[in-house]
Amino acid sequence: MGNNKLSFQAELSELYRTGKTIGRSGAVVNATGLSTISNLTTIRELIIDKNPQSTLEIGMAYGGSALVILSTLQSIFGDNAQFHHTAIDPYQGQFDHAGVEIVKRAKLDQNFKWVESSSELALPKMVAEGIKYDFIYIDGSHLFEHVFVDMFYSLMLLNKGGIMLFDDSMDSHVAKVISFIKYNFNTYLKSIPLNSFRKNISLHKMMANAFGYAQLKGFVKVADLPRPYNTPFVKF
Repeated sequence: MGNNKLSFQAELSELYRTGKTIGRSGAVVNATGLSTISNLTTIRELIIDKNPQSTLEIGMAYGGSALVILSTLQSIFGDNAQFHHTAIDPYQGQFDHAGVEIVKRAKLDQNFKWVESSSELALPKMVAEGIKYDFIYIDGSHLFEHVFVDMFYSLMLLNKGGIMLFDDSMDSHVAKVISFIKYNFNTYLKSIPLNSFRKNISLHKMMANAFGYAQLKGFVKVADLPRPYNTPFVKF
């Protein structure tokens, strides 16, 4: 039996129960470094609340977050084309395409697109094409420069009122980008509390989140770029 908190999606529950999945070659793939179950259930509750129709994730790996997003959207909109999810990940080949394959096995690939490109190349193309998203989950490379570029272009891709999520926000590189947002981009992105979307967490974990020790951080887009050229820079 899979994980009860993930029982809404069978493939996902089994992935977390065993820590293994099957790649495109048919070989067993050890799924290391999976997102926390708390993060996945928070994403699910947030999507249920916000009902985004167009979603994007940067970094796919073994497909856990893609399964959460797609299965939740399907439960909201049904088996039709009213929703769409895109995942950017140039490294699926290193995982034997495990993320793409698990989405196929779950029969959730009809409303799914995988972009086999680095985000610093894919995102500007999406901006140029005028693509817009209601929800963007950033969990790709954690190097500062990559997270910053992901954030910058994601801000342009988000519809006003859209949600931007960062995983591993306590990582020093990711935390630096979040600090930049709070001090320099607070006209465009406002922090949103996620505790109301976290289900069945301990009091200790809730207190840690309240004091900022949360792995997942969220923002809502409240205005469009560009900034005026004379905007003062605030150290962060």
